[in-house]
Amino acid sequence: MKKISALICLILAVCATSAFALFDVQYYGVRALGMGQAFTAVANDAAAPIYNVAGTGLLNQIEVTGMSSRLFAGEEGLNFSASFVGAVVPLSRDKSYGTVSAGWGYLDDVGLHSESLAYLGYSRHLNDLFQTDLFDVSLGVNFKYLNQKYNRHDLDENLTGFASKDAFAIDAGVLARFANGISVGYSGKYLNSPNMAFFGDTYVGDDPDNKNIQRHHVIGLSYFSELLPLLKIPNFTIAADVEIRKMDTVWMFGAESKIKILNSSFLAIRAGGWQQQLTFGAGYAIPFGGEGEDKSFLTIDYAFILPLQIQNTIGSHFFGLSYRFR
Repeated sequence: MKKISALICLILAVCATSAFALFDVQYYGVRALGMGQAFTAVANDAAAPIYNVAGTGLLNQIEVTGMSSRLFAGEEGLNFSASFVGAVVPLSRDKSYGTVSAGWGYLDDVGLHSESLAYLGYSRHLNDLFQTDLFDVSLGVNFKYLNQKYNRHDLDENLTGFASKDAFAIDAGVLARFANGISVGYSGKYLNSPNMAFFGDTYVGDDPDNKNIQRHHVIGLSYFSELLPLLKIPNFTIAADVEIRKMDTVWMFGAESKIKILNSSFLAIRAGGWQQQLTFGAGYAIPFGGEGEDKSFLTIDYAFILPLQIQNTIGSHFFGLSYRFR
């Protein structure tokens, strides 16, 4: 019991400064992690539903992604990892029928605790209602199945097997992308505040009677420029998110630049930070066939997260592969 309590305390210390539950922080989407998870107003890849499902409504290409990771490497006694697979499928090239998304994420500390989620989302581009060239806007909704398990023996020597808890959750989002490169997004997560606590866990503040996951209200702002004025940085994105919960507010910041190199491939460099953590990332995209933007791309991504308040870890490492169909 002492071992699992210590590990959970460590994870909670990394995730937040107060009593957040493990589902409050999700280590999914390598590109977004490299940008400090400031992705609500960007949300334009296969991991977008984790951050803002509305972003998928502005996509017109099928994309699939997969990720594996090692969390808090070097921390003695901790063998924590995260895995993720996701896909977005636009139902038509002109976005008139919307976009379907699906995915599965899994966090595991071998033999002690695990949490997983599966989701199915839908979003739709709404410009046929507004008839304007000034901005694109999309709305979306995400339905989640949540599950977490604890090793009962580590909680009580007289118990065996795993105790399990599951619930359903609902997310919703909106994203507006303006012609001048500015994007504004909102994502409401766990809007039904599902009950996922057991073994005396508390999810909101210090109230022992409250066993529900906090609602997350995230507002994001981003700016994209093909060539940033003055600094001349190519394909530059800068983003900021503020996540508002009942007890706390979390700020996230990130940036990305994509540099075109040989044969129309490009190299992406990313950096960001959130909640006493620094993040860095890189990606390399390889084109296959097509002309102009009508190409398939295979992208290899890496992200690194360094928690500033933990001395014995060499950080968390994330590796991902994505393929965008033309």
